[in-house]
Amino acid sequence: MDPASKRAKPPGVSNARRLLILSLRYAVSPKEYAVLRRRVLLKGPGSLRAATPSKAQFDAVCFEPERDDHLPAASRAGLRIFLLTYIVLNSWDIVVGRLTKGRRKGVVDDWAKKATETTRVTLFKSPNLLFSLSLSMLVVAHRLLYKFFFRLRENLLLPQARTFRLRHPKVARLFLSRLSPSIGSALAGLALLIYPAGDRRTTVSAWTFVKALEFCYNRLEDEGWFRNKPWVISLDYFWYVWRR
Repeated sequence: MDPASKRAKPPGVSNARRLLILSLRYAVSPKEYAVLRRRVLLKGPGSLRAATPSKAQFDAVCFEPERDDHLPAASRAGLRIFLLTYIVLNSWDIVVGRLTKGRRKGVVDDWAKKATETTRVTLFKSPNLLFSLSLSMLVVAHRLLYKFFFRLRENLLLPQARTFRLRHPKVARLFLSRLSPSIGSALAGLALLIYPAGDRRTTVSAWTFVKALEFCYNRLEDEGWFRNKPWVISLDYFWYVWRR
């Protein structure tokens, strides 16, 4: 028998409702569901209220023993980034479009033209949609890949993996390094390729690269690598200029 079928089901939760809760946890956390249920779902029609799982049922399914919440948490974080970025960019385009209409004819600059033209393209070719999707995928891929390489390093350190370490010493040396989880961070940056090449992608890529250099600099500074080395102070000015 499948071990998953032997798992004790929460009391009062049917299979259909349990699948509904397991699907909802990829979009909302238990705390967010409690607020959504109290302020929106319970104020809807009777059929919606009847189909809405209770908070106790939602918590019982989400907090089952041996259930990993890492993938749903990554999905929720990516969804928040997507919705927030998409709403902000579309709101900005609307504001710029209305300001453009108030100007005199022939005085519209190129930047305002680009902002108004984004509303005329189809949804799946919209720059705002692709940019929001690339950022959300960047967050999700970073979380998943970081944990994957972290667990891979833990498994390679086990005594059972000694044969693999002896057969593939170079590969084992790479993944046994303390910096091996950062490989996932580098691969997650490929999500920016979803957005077409342009000024916005170049800006985000440059900002991400500079922030990565800043984190490395802060780490080395905390470990005392730049002690008694006054020439490194010039790097602080470099970070300050990029922050401004």
